[in-house]
Amino acid sequence: TFQYGIEQELTAAIIEELLVNSPLTVAPEERADSLLLVTIADYRTRAVAYDVEEAVKKRELIVKLEVVFRDLAAKRDLWRDASLTERVTYYDIETGGGSGTEEEAYTELVDLLAQRVVDRIVEGW
Repeated sequence: TFQYGIEQELTAAIIEELLVNSPLTVAPEERADSLLLVTIADYRTRAVAYDVEEAVKKRELIVKLEVVFRDLAAKRDLWRDASLTERVTYYDIETGGGSGTEEEAYTELVDLLAQRVVDRIVEGW
């Protein structure tokens, strides 16, 4: 994706979610028992609602991840999801009259993605 900085923000959000809401810890790869690989496959916005003059009122921000959680000792993937996707709808400030912005939707979306990834990691425990 060309969305600047999303990889750092998503990484930080996943680490925080792991540390706060799971029994797992984070370690350098050479000391880790498992490895989480996340690829940001898509970042886009699209119009979802228009006013009577056909100006955009609401938009949707969509981010798709490709995620692999690998057991390094067994050398096998514990799970893989090629299309983990989240969406957040927000008002277009110029035409929609709402207070939401793409930046606010982006922040919410990063948190939602981090929660989904960590939930998938720990759901079997």
